[in-house]
Amino acid sequence: MKRRMLSLAMCLLMVVSAMVMSACGGDDASLYDYSSIFNETTSSNEPMTICIYGIKEPGTTDAAIEKVEEALSKISVRKYNTTIDLILVEEEEYAAMMFAKAKMAINSYNTELLGNKKLTADEKKEIMESNVDYWYSDASNNKYSYEVKEATNLPSDVLTGTLDIFLVYNPEADSAVLDPESEYYNKALTRYSMFDIMYNEQIFAPLNTYFRGAYSSVKSTAYTHALQYVTKPQYEDEDGTTTEYYGVPNNYIYGSYDFVIFNKNYVDKLYSGVDKSAFTDPAKLESLVKELTEKQGTEGFDYDTVEKEFRSYEEYLAVANTEKFAIGYISGYSAVEELFESHDNLDVYILNKNSITDPKDYCDSMFAIGRSTKSVERCLDILLLINTNKEFRNILQYGVEGVHYTQYRDVVTPITGEKEETKYFMDMKYTGNMFILNPSSDMDAEMRKMAENDWQLAKDQIIDLVSGAVS
Repeated sequence: MKRRMLSLAMCLLMVVSAMVMSACGGDDASLYDYSSIFNETTSSNEPMTICIYGIKEPGTTDAAIEKVEEALSKISVRKYNTTIDLILVEEEEYAAMMFAKAKMAINSYNTELLGNKKLTADEKKEIMESNVDYWYSDASNNKYSYEVKEATNLPSDVLTGTLDIFLVYNPEADSAVLDPESEYYNKALTRYSMFDIMYNEQIFAPLNTYFRGAYSSVKSTAYTHALQYVTKPQYEDEDGTTTEYYGVPNNYIYGSYDFVIFNKNYVDKLYSGVDKSAFTDPAKLESLVKELTEKQGTEGFDYDTVEKEFRSYEEYLAVANTEKFAIGYISGYSAVEELFESHDNLDVYILNKNSITDPKDYCDSMFAIGRSTKSVERCLDILLLINTNKEFRNILQYGVEGVHYTQYRDVVTPITGEKEETKYFMDMKYTGNMFILNPSSDMDAEMRKMAENDWQLAKDQIIDLVSGAVS
């Protein structure tokens, strides 16, 4: 977590000192750069700060986050007169902190609403019933706890920040949050999605009105099937006849493929000129394996392994010159096929398509806006940047050029060093629209291939593996 009080005090001291030196005609005044403080804006908006809560990878430092925050703010102030307060938490702590933060923010907001003396008794009751307690009712009106783990000691920046934009996510299967033996175990997330819990607690700001108007482009960046997941009945509409959007899904890659790889050096000796796609049929593949097993060790069939499984393309490259195989198997994105087809001695075919069938998997990552925010419009301004502004999106992901990375021909190369300000690491699935990111040298070969041509392979894969998907 960032600790800003000291740095803020130092900043103010620098400003005051500089003014004094300037008034006295001191030459040292020219040493200070005020561009980050007096950032020019082209907006007529009143100045405002919007908090973004998200997940950081281990090793990310407060000093690095502050550099990113400053760079993001230079864009958002110029366009919308809005400063960014970037509040990042490691994944295992994030859900518990946000559950606690949301409860505190919404209940405080409701208390302020109740101060309106013009409210009717029914209106007051409705407000009080929308307080966050993380309990739910069944059809018989029995009350049950979600068994949400809430952080009991919030860091200062989480505690004092406004509930504006925040990541809503589903933990990966190996997350400590889902491990009953871990101190970070959050039982609620083993049974319910973070989105569903927060929706039922009326934490989100409804977005329909905005999506129909000036912010329709924010909605249009998301895939239709993902938007369907964040479409829910209006809070106040008990029979569910009217729906609202309650989130902005992040674009990432859905689904995967299982591939079979035929080594032509051996398979062609048995079936020269034959279309090998026929061997993707399970029965025919089994028959081919049997034939190759019988031939192993005979003249022209000097492979070490009949069948070989690879976890990655890099694993294949590591053994390509030392271990001979007849048939290989690998799972991954569509780029895998192109990578293997670059080898003249290999033919690659799809065995299985692993389509997305669970609706919640359409939204493993989204940004939502808190109902208590002081301005939904300003939040949507920032979400528009995250989803459509390539410069803003790449800063949020990679940091600041020259501080956190270098770039050549749109390929990002992270800067490694011991300086605290250089240590900035983020998971691209949790930081917005993946498909406007530049490729990174840290990506494996499969992901770099997916990132080529503005992520066209990724977009094609989504259309192939998700029913109703549109690019």
